[in-house]
Amino acid sequence: RFQIQLVGALSALVGHNGAMPEVRAQSWHALTLLRGQFEAALAATSVDQSVINPQAHYAYLVQKISVMQQQSEFWNADKLISPPGSPI
Repeated sequence: RFQIQLVGALSALVGHNGAMPEVRAQSWHALTLLRGQFEAALAATSVDQSVINPQAHYAYLVQKISVMQQQSEFWNADKLISPPGSPI
């Protein structure tokens, strides 16, 4: 549950047009790292019917991050507006 909330919060930061570019870039990087960890966990998970299998959980998170990373509207930023007054 925590992982789903973390991916959702990071995705919201990446998609927030008003967020600073550094925040969006760090969030994107974190999602990329998480995706790699989820893919590795998915590959390492054996199919055992006697226990609850986390494969569906990891597959869902990998798919969610993949879809978000392929959508171009996440990179549309608002127009930068210079503050009023003369530059220093």
